Amino acid sequence: IQDEKDFFKIPHFSSLQKKKTKLPLYAVLKSGQKAIFYKENLEELKDLSEKELSDRMYKMYQFEGDSNKIKFKHHLISGANTEINKSLPKGYKEASPFGSFEKQPLMRLTAGNWNFAIEGKDFEMDLDGTINFKL
Repeated sequence: IQDEKDFFKIPHFSSLQKKKTKLPLYAVLKSGQKAIFYKENLEELKDLSEKELSDRMYKMYQFEGDSNKIKFKHHLISGANTEINKSLPKGYKEASPFGSFEKQPLMRLTAGNWNFAIEGKDFEMDLDGTINFKL
């Protein structure tokens, strides 16, 4: 690597070897990266309105490596997570799976519920908020 900054920009491997099976690396996920959730497949996102896409868009903010969970915050929600939690109804579960497509401020999902398009891999966002899919 010629430049130290390049070390953090590119993945240093392209696949994972599990016993005799080689699994290709699909994407590198980072804190602050956006995700748009879908029900069945990525293709369905192309037919949604801007409002529907906005309702399904979240930012990744924390990774729990020991439990394979990612924490998400709705992209239009701002403020400290502790303050957001205080304003939620009693009994609200942050671990709620995304599926009803009702706007949830915070989510904490296990690997089995990772059904989302990834910013930088599946779509790009322009400064004006336009989403350009790479599908």
